[in-house]
Amino acid sequence: MTFKINTNPSIVLLLIAFCVSSCQKKDSDYNQPTETYQFHLALSNSNESQNEIETKSIGNLNVKYFISDKQGNVINDVFAAYDTQLETITIEPIRPGEYELFVLAYTPALEKEGFIVASTLTTKKDTWIHFSKDNIGLMKDRSLLFGKCQFKVGNTTSHNADVALSNVFSAVALNTKFPNKYTNDILTKVSVSLEPSLVHNSLSLDGELSGSVQLIVNNDEVEHNSQLYTFPSSTDKLVNFNVNTETVNHDRLKYKSNFEGITNTSLRRGVKNIINVDLSNHPDSNTGTIYINRKVHNSKDRPKILQDSESKSVYYNSSQRSFYVNKPLQITFTEDNKLHTRFYSPVPVQNVEIWAKFPDFKEELLIAYLDTIPAFSDAKFDILIDEKSVFKTRSNKYVSILQSNIDNIHNAILSMESSDIYFEKIKTIRCDWWNKFTSFGGNPDLPNGGPAGNWMGIRPVHIREAVGLMTNLAYMFSSPKFEAYLATFQGRLYGNKGKEDILDVTTLTQRFLDHSGYNLGLVYEGNGVLGMGGGRSFGVAQYVFYGHYLGLYSCNTIFHELSHTVDFSHNSNMTYGIWAGGIADTYYVNNVSTFPVNSPSYLNTSANPTLYK
Repeated sequence: MTFKINTNPSIVLLLIAFCVSSCQKKDSDYNQPTETYQFHLALSNSNESQNEIETKSIGNLNVKYFISDKQGNVINDVFAAYDTQLETITIEPIRPGEYELFVLAYTPALEKEGFIVASTLTTKKDTWIHFSKDNIGLMKDRSLLFGKCQFKVGNTTSHNADVALSNVFSAVALNTKFPNKYTNDILTKVSVSLEPSLVHNSLSLDGELSGSVQLIVNNDEVEHNSQLYTFPSSTDKLVNFNVNTETVNHDRLKYKSNFEGITNTSLRRGVKNIINVDLSNHPDSNTGTIYINRKVHNSKDRPKILQDSESKSVYYNSSQRSFYVNKPLQITFTEDNKLHTRFYSPVPVQNVEIWAKFPDFKEELLIAYLDTIPAFSDAKFDILIDEKSVFKTRSNKYVSILQSNIDNIHNAILSMESSDIYFEKIKTIRCDWWNKFTSFGGNPDLPNGGPAGNWMGIRPVHIREAVGLMTNLAYMFSSPKFEAYLATFQGRLYGNKGKEDILDVTTLTQRFLDHSGYNLGLVYEGNGVLGMGGGRSFGVAQYVFYGHYLGLYSCNTIFHELSHTVDFSHNSNMTYGIWAGGIADTYYVNNVSTFPVNSPSYLNTSANPTLYK
């Protein structure tokens, strides 16, 4: 079948015109912009005023954004993306015209606290974020930032710009002034009340505040020198405030202060109202006593001794790491007049008083009070005193000290007291063992401990257990209960001359108590040896060190080697016999719950990754 084409000239011209029209339309498509536009989010902190709210980072905030055209209509068919690392919004090619970019950055938790963030909008006058509850309070650590930027597509060479984000919230900042560090550390409570007032509750896409909600703040507990946030006031009214503070000093005396005033402005957008809380009239304002609370002592910047990262050049140096078992808390004044406390204990202690005796005073003065001392802590504290400073005496009087005493404070004789149960047990220890730590030729930096004969390099993980073990042993040998238990074995223990060399058990514990102390090391198990002892040398294998709480076999090894340190040989039954394997080990395991270091949970050594594999 064939077809005949009609070649009417008018029809041909029409077809040509159609083709030309189609080609021209495609060419116009290629004239669309092909460049992307990038906007970097920047904080608008100008630092022009101390009352400006400062924001340090956008990194942890949720970021939302919309684009509107010149008429204020939201453009929904534009592809844009936010890069959290670069903190930039990139917009893909868009039709020529004038546009506006709106950006919101806020703390994610706000969406769980009554703030609703709209996900779809029509115009820039629509509400973007709205607080939905009937009343609002002051919020801690919350940010709500807004920024916008106009830009033009077509006939422009710039495709990059900054979007300056500024704070939407208003802030109330407490500025607490302390006469000394002591009153700072005894502050236990700060609460704020504001008279009821109206604040905004909504923000539109173009950044306008609107609506109102009741601001209610009634004795809300806060931290001193904190900054608290809320929506700005919807009126120009100044706000009355009330601040209450409470302190508790080392004598457990409470002191309350009340401060009333009016904010210097209304709660304005991006502005913080500073409320000064002046404790210069506090009754403890002139005390020279150092007060250290647990928050200060447990802070991350406070160093500790015998930690896993400590160098062997430190823990093998007895001038830096050694202790008397009956004096685990070492207290000194440094040459630059700091109070230095170093604590050889796996167990923290509470309520420690440190007293100082000056040559010019008959009575001791309370120089410091620490409500807690963490395990193995090593801290130095500034002594900020002058001739106006007063100190409590033993007779409960308050006196000042001469400048000559202040200048030579490091020469004062120091002592400590504590009502803590742990220290009550330490005070019963009747021996004066001086303990230090040694490698005996081993190398703790090597994976196998660098064995040297029957020894290997002891590490901090073992030393911490050794401190606990020696504390428990000294406590046990000092215990009247243990002496009474031991008396029941009179006539059954014998010395180095054999079975005819009967020991008087009433004098036995004193032999251990009279010992000068120990050079503590770690025994290498590869030679089939679990313990070494003699003279000042004492050590056990790794698993024995952390197994002393519940393991009879571990304790058998410990008491076997301890007997060697007080000159008992294998000819006695103080080593291989009922002393190490039936009397001392059994008593230790059955009574460890009453000892100073009474649980493996303090150190959790068995789970420590620095143990030898």
